[in-house]
Amino acid sequence: AEYMGALGEDSILVMEAALGQPVGAFCALTHGTTHYLYENQTGKNGLVLLMHGLGSNLLDWSPICQALHEMEYATLRYDFYGRGFSKSTDPKLKMERHVFETQVTELMQHLEVWGRPFTAIGWSTGGSLAILLAHTHPKLVERLILCAPAAVTSKSWTAEMAENPSFMNFIRNYLPNLIRSSYLSKVKSHGFKEQGIEANGDFHPNQSGQGRAWANSLRRASKLCLVPEFLDAVASTNTYFLDAASCANVRKCFRELPDTLPVLLLWGTEDKTTPYVQRDQLPLQSKHFTSKLVSFEGYQHSAVLEAPTEHVDAVRAWDGWKYSAVSPQTDLK
Repeated sequence: AEYMGALGEDSILVMEAALGQPVGAFCALTHGTTHYLYENQTGKNGLVLLMHGLGSNLLDWSPICQALHEMEYATLRYDFYGRGFSKSTDPKLKMERHVFETQVTELMQHLEVWGRPFTAIGWSTGGSLAILLAHTHPKLVERLILCAPAAVTSKSWTAEMAENPSFMNFIRNYLPNLIRSSYLSKVKSHGFKEQGIEANGDFHPNQSGQGRAWANSLRRASKLCLVPEFLDAVASTNTYFLDAASCANVRKCFRELPDTLPVLLLWGTEDKTTPYVQRDQLPLQSKHFTSKLVSFEGYQHSAVLEAPTEHVDAVRAWDGWKYSAVSPQTDLK
């Protein structure tokens, strides 16, 4: 309640309509309040940490988390500062590497699971963070699953846009104002109810099949663009975490990961945001023999959302679950 009150009435309306009510718990950390969901805590096969993409939130991991629970893993997912229901104490916080790493390590310490081996799963920006965690904490990260990690880009196209003052001025100040009154009026009049809103805030578009999950996530992201904290966090992440030097460092860290680390890459063949054609910049030859690339033909950067069943099947079938970089001599079958 304290967190929601700090957002302001209009922001609360936007977030509740776009995301539904918070599904997890909150904890206060160094740089702000973190919204997280720690599930199936007694899972006997270990812990899986899931980190979302640039403008996403923890809801997008639901299909994979359900599969992991069936595989008897505990899961921990959370919202980055300024995304979902997590909020930084400073709206102008520089979203640098240490901020991302401090948030997740402090969260795990809060839950008393830091120091326990875990599998790291990350999509896009979260994929870069997963690589950095594995590099910094090789005695903790057992496996990596990377969904179109942002590291392959020489410089994120969104980072290029973030450096354009005119564009960012339009995005921050003019675009929200163009749609704010229309959107808020629909929220206040319950105009979206005729479309149907699930408990987790997903809107039901008319389309079905592969576009549905992406459409739902896009609705959430576009509505959250009306929340100033969200725009600032995304812009700051582009400027300080997805710049050319940072992306190059993540690629370097990947190459230095131990050969005992199982790595699963999941990628849409039509991805232009983190280009599929540059996938070889994350070479798997030097990693554990179970490491592999699974390609999703015809899908773009949102493949993890558009093809959840295919991603779940790939995760389930991966032989990397039988091995651990933390205990490389142990066969976990």
